[in-house]
Amino acid sequence: MSKKKFICINCQFEYSKWEGKCSKCAQWNTIEEKLSFLSNSKKSKIKLKNISEIEITDELVESSSIDEFDRVLGGGFTKGSITLLGGDPGVGKSTLLLEVIDKYSSKHKKNVLYISGEETESQIAKRAKRIGVINEKIFICTNKNLSESLTLIDQINPGLVIIDSVQTMQLENSNYNAGSVSLIKEIASELIDRLKPQDISCILIGHITKDGSIAGPKHLEHMVDTSLYLEKTSKANLRKLKSLKNRYGDTTEVGYFNLKKDGIIEVVNPINLHSKRIGSFGTTNFLIKEGVRCNIGEIEALVHDSSMNMARRNVQNIDINRLNMLLAIVNKYVDNTINYEDVYISSDTKISKEERCSDLCIVASILSSKYKKQINNETILWGEIKLSGELIAPELEESHLRQLEKLGIRKIITAKNVVHSSSKIQINEISNIEKIRSILDRAY
Repeated sequence: MSKKKFICINCQFEYSKWEGKCSKCAQWNTIEEKLSFLSNSKKSKIKLKNISEIEITDELVESSSIDEFDRVLGGGFTKGSITLLGGDPGVGKSTLLLEVIDKYSSKHKKNVLYISGEETESQIAKRAKRIGVINEKIFICTNKNLSESLTLIDQINPGLVIIDSVQTMQLENSNYNAGSVSLIKEIASELIDRLKPQDISCILIGHITKDGSIAGPKHLEHMVDTSLYLEKTSKANLRKLKSLKNRYGDTTEVGYFNLKKDGIIEVVNPINLHSKRIGSFGTTNFLIKEGVRCNIGEIEALVHDSSMNMARRNVQNIDINRLNMLLAIVNKYVDNTINYEDVYISSDTKISKEERCSDLCIVASILSSKYKKQINNETILWGEIKLSGELIAPELEESHLRQLEKLGIRKIITAKNVVHSSSKIQINEISNIEKIRSILDRAY
């Protein structure tokens, strides 16, 4: 049996009847009618399986034949998985997927269906020809109707389906506008219900908002198995593929690709992508952990006397609130004149709010510029600074240390009890930010 109820799609508050405005979140026209199914006393036909009896084989995962793409996916496409791919316009999403489906269909001898709601067949074919993708098992169609698209899927029985983009798809007899929150949820739900039982993998390309998040309801990211994001880096043609959510792999893994005129090529060994020679005051190295990989990032700082009543703070690729907090810690524990000086600081790699272990490097760059002392280019600074001035950092694995040795690193300044392996790298431990001036003297 079913019972009617009305739910606000914004805050999920329930009503017994329809209303124009939600009294919970104060949003208009967000209340929709839903059917709730009551329990049935009849015996269920669902067959239960004990978890120990479920067979798991390697055949469940299909490689894309692109190592960097498989790394982020968690080994390849899990059959029946739904993947959401976002990124800025022109970053190379469609080009990357053309390369993926070409390699996938060639390896597994399976059909691939590319459904576009934005470009014509000739536009896609022109790009495919330019990058050398000519494959008889790749089928392309321009269509925005989901029902017709599902019929095409039944006809050619593909192993992989691309929807470009989910915001352009429409449902027959639907009162929702294309790209609306409710319609995107319905389309995603329909695709999951139809494709998963047939073990057909699907990639949904999603638009993004001005703040960089994927457009549409957050519920969409909960529904899919994997959510990927392709972004630009400080290098002109270098693209970074990262995972925001992955039910089948590690979300810390990233893949690097080089976007060229004739296609997008994976960067097999990105070990020297970020490392540069340091030759000026205020420049320091910090550690970038990317799954099993590690790399080097560079932070530059400029500190000088302010000519304004209020000192200026300018950042690039660093959170301004984090900088202000670190400056307050420096002012209290290290040097109380920093509040009267302008501070300009930038990083060659975007540092997210969650990446706190670059704190020590940021502070060291500021002090290096202020005291005009150059830090050795073979030194890494790594650690998070607490409000009390305490320095903490997660343990470094031996594999990371070996990679740092290959990068030419000879010294690491970090928190206590971070390294527990025998390495040729010299470890300088620091417990509190108050001691940073004395220990940094060894790095200058």
